[in-house]
Amino acid sequence: QVIVSCLVLIGLFFVLTAVIILLLRVIRLRQLIMLMFIVICLPALSGCDDESVTIDGTKILDTFGRTGRGQGEFIYPRAIDITNDGTLLIIDKTGRIQRFGLEGTFLDVIQMPLIETGKPTGLSVGPDGNLYVADTHYYRVVVFSPEGEMIRQWGQFGEDEGCFIYPTDIAFSGDGRIFVSEYGGNDRISVFNEQGDFLYCFGSPGSDSGQFARPSALCVDRSQGRLYIADACNHRIAIYNFDGQLFGYIG
Repeated sequence: QVIVSCLVLIGLFFVLTAVIILLLRVIRLRQLIMLMFIVICLPALSGCDDESVTIDGTKILDTFGRTGRGQGEFIYPRAIDITNDGTLLIIDKTGRIQRFGLEGTFLDVIQMPLIETGKPTGLSVGPDGNLYVADTHYYRVVVFSPEGEMIRQWGQFGEDEGCFIYPTDIAFSGDGRIFVSEYGGNDRISVFNEQGDFLYCFGSPGSDSGQFARPSALCVDRSQGRLYIADACNHRIAIYNFDGQLFGYIG
């Protein structure tokens, strides 16, 4: 009986070997691996009806864009804002301001006039519907109409009032005041009227109270009359009122 059992096992071994050899000849190895993967994973996949992607529990609704210089492509996107009619505006390191629908459909592009010495880092839609760009390495603010026409600009290199070194972002109080953050030696917030005329400024380089080290981004709460400033190299968020009075810090 032992001999018979051994012969049966040997026979089964040769039969299975022959079947495997035949499968490898008929089906490519890659296809066989894919078939095995489907057979193994099908029971688990059959119970999944949610096609959304999650990262650390956060649901990703959609993505768009890829690396490149074509329509709908980006090279280091740097700033984003949205207009009242739901148009997304995204500026990247190529100095292009691309406009998209809310679903990511490419609409058109606005090209910054100069990009040879550097690229803009800030972009904001103003209460007037115009597009304001912090043209960082050209030491100025550039304003475009909703149609993409450049209508005005202000600023020049320097430390005097109304001048910039490296402007980074722009925000609006809602009562006509425009806030511009900058770094590179001034490290302050300058305030202008809607025509770009200088009004006042606050802050200085440093890490003490009321000072900044590379203020990089601005956000306003018009209902509370507060300006939030990302004080990047001091690793904190500074909170001011619109007149430049410090309320406190987060972080």
